[in-house]
Amino acid sequence: SPSLLPVSSAPEIREAIEQLAESAFTKSELESYDKYWDSISSEKTLISEAEETGRREGKRLGSRRAKRSESRRAKKLDLRRGN
Repeated sequence: SPSLLPVSSAPEIREAIEQLAESAFTKSELESYDKYWDSISSEKTLISEAEETGRREGKRLGSRRAKRSESRRAKKLDLRRGN
């Protein structure tokens, strides 16, 4: 089982261990393994897209709030000046 193999911090070693473990998979296990990683990749893509959408929306809302705040400050200054 891949989870019982020693963990190494060297990427090359991790890759070799993973390839060794995969070579022991049956065709069915390998298909399941590939499906699993496809789903992980899809999930990461969806999360990344959602985060980017959130950042854009946050910037848009922040910009709107800043404009409103600036407008209120300008009105207060005008009132103080008697305009």
